[in-house]
Amino acid sequence: MSMKKYLMTGMAAIMFCGVFTSCSHDTDYSDVQVQNQQQQIQDAYEQAFISRFGKPSPTLDWGFGLKRTSGASRAANAFTRANDVSYTVSQGYDESYTKDYFDAIKANMPEWGPTTGSKNYEFVSKGSFEFSVIFSCTSAADEVGFYYYDPSNQTIDDRTEVRFVENMQQPGNYYQIRKKNNTVATPGPQDGYGIWNNPDVSTIEAKVFTINVPVGYRVGFWIDNPDWVRFYSNQSLNPDQDYYSSVVDLDENTFLVGLEDWYHGDYDCNDIIISVKKGPKIIIPEPDYEEIRVMAEDLSVGQETDFDFNDIVFDVRRYIKDTQDYSKDEVVIILQAAGGTLPLYILDEDHEVHTLFDVDPDVMVNTNAQARGMKGADRSPIFIRVNNPNQYGTTIGDIAKNIPVWVIKNGVPCPLSVPNPTEGIASRIGVGTDYEWCDERQDIDDKYSITEGGISLFGEWISGEYPEGDWYRFAKAKIDDYKKAKQGMPLIP
Repeated sequence: MSMKKYLMTGMAAIMFCGVFTSCSHDTDYSDVQVQNQQQQIQDAYEQAFISRFGKPSPTLDWGFGLKRTSGASRAANAFTRANDVSYTVSQGYDESYTKDYFDAIKANMPEWGPTTGSKNYEFVSKGSFEFSVIFSCTSAADEVGFYYYDPSNQTIDDRTEVRFVENMQQPGNYYQIRKKNNTVATPGPQDGYGIWNNPDVSTIEAKVFTINVPVGYRVGFWIDNPDWVRFYSNQSLNPDQDYYSSVVDLDENTFLVGLEDWYHGDYDCNDIIISVKKGPKIIIPEPDYEEIRVMAEDLSVGQETDFDFNDIVFDVRRYIKDTQDYSKDEVVIILQAAGGTLPLYILDEDHEVHTLFDVDPDVMVNTNAQARGMKGADRSPIFIRVNNPNQYGTTIGDIAKNIPVWVIKNGVPCPLSVPNPTEGIASRIGVGTDYEWCDERQDIDDKYSITEGGISLFGEWISGEYPEGDWYRFAKAKIDDYKKAKQGMPLIP
């Protein structure tokens, strides 16, 4: 790739119009010398990258072309409740369900699916409503809960989450089997529809949970498998934007809520099933925005150093409808971390990241540098409105890829760019906003790998061995689960 092509494509063309003059006034370099210096820096970075991870797949989009996260923060909130919301659970097993009821469940959430229900939903409260956990078919120690928020003055980011099932491996705490001789039996956590293979079973009896939620509040359900992540009924909260829950409106005065607890699972949504009495209404939630996280190296790595990709970490958010604070199509940069110690700019000369975080240039921000004995500081994210975002692209991925970002290295400005894999190595990479960036001097393979089998998740993605953009979400996976996911097979516990 020629130096001219490298400098004048994408964001480099935007950046060098006004940046170089002021950033290099203390140097005596000619334009050719500057270009040679920049090329040497880029070449050294690319050589180190390829030596470590191999050549990237020619079809790699560096994470900027896939479906992007939207709508809300993915961080789980504390298990707290506002004063205006409460829930109770009955001491006895006050509700009972017959085989006919379970046949209706099976018709809508058959084993190995897919479910027939609505796959993206929340409830709108009309006041207090009741539900029961009546079914489980899982080997995972799932927690289950609901979340709520007041849409009149809150967004889903402000939701409160409440856990009502502590461990689904103990289903007898939530429902039990009533036999025809009137004796009671404890169900197994993986019994599922198999309960009804026993001709002695009469009914399933369940405890009743009552949620007292003010009228108009939004309520949704979530399931937390400790081997993966938390999945929600609102798809915008799920890391891959896929569905892991469904709701079916039955005629028997109830809604069926099904929950799926395995990432890239079988989508039948019957690992846990909840029966909700009619009262609330169902809505399809619409996200306020879409967003992408960008992590970058400042071109300072060598073959023997770590690749932590935290020299700058920022989110790019584009609003897809008007909100109280932002207008449709408005774009905001959310600066999250600065793990480098070189002058580093985003957007323009007025936005040097250390200055924005109000720290000295040799202080690393939000990368836990203090634990390594280095200068570090913890700071709140910085929000930056982007003027005329369409100049950078029409999709959220293109905007995130082309927003100018550059580092001053050896006295010259060097862009952190995203070239085509056949023409170079990207120094910035797109991920979902659930991606947790590396601590200072924590190699990306140390944080995101499968120890069993020695799999580098990042390296597999770079080489095209695992084509999806959710490579980092498999850090908790077992080797067999990862192989199944690569082959498009469901992950069944």
